[in-house]
Amino acid sequence: ERAYINDEFTALSTEVDRIANVTEFNGLALADGTNATLNVQVGINNVAANDRIAVTLGDLTAATLGVDTGSIDLSTAAGAQGALAGLDTALDSVNQYRSDYGATQNRLDSAFRSLSNYSQNLAAAESQIRDTDFAAESAEMAKQQIMQQAGVAALAQAKNINAQAAQLI
Repeated sequence: ERAYINDEFTALSTEVDRIANVTEFNGLALADGTNATLNVQVGINNVAANDRIAVTLGDLTAATLGVDTGSIDLSTAAGAQGALAGLDTALDSVNQYRSDYGATQNRLDSAFRSLSNYSQNLAAAESQIRDTDFAAESAEMAKQQIMQQAGVAALAQAKNINAQAAQLI
């Protein structure tokens, strides 16, 4: 029966390595330990301290977690107890990474909300500027139309005066 448990453990350890080796984002390995950080641009400028969030990447391979087949011996009771202690340590490591990733996700969500708010405010300001220009041009057009109508009325009045003068003669 220990042989079956050992076979299952070997398969699970291999699967842990497979998952760590294929987990990628945008071509960047996230869980095999080859990259230490992933920088995410979250601001409009290029200032590292203010406009980027660094996501610390971990090494979640079986060897690093202490659950590779070379460090675990399930053929004896003592080895199985040691394996359980190793699995507890591995779970603690994974939970720590999950906690760190959760905190980083909260920071990214906050940055996203802030950028969305900034974008909406910018669009509102642009709309207000465009509306102000439109209103000014509309007022200028109304002014020019009134001046044109006044000119036409003055010409009509002048023509009327000439006609009245001609009648008097």
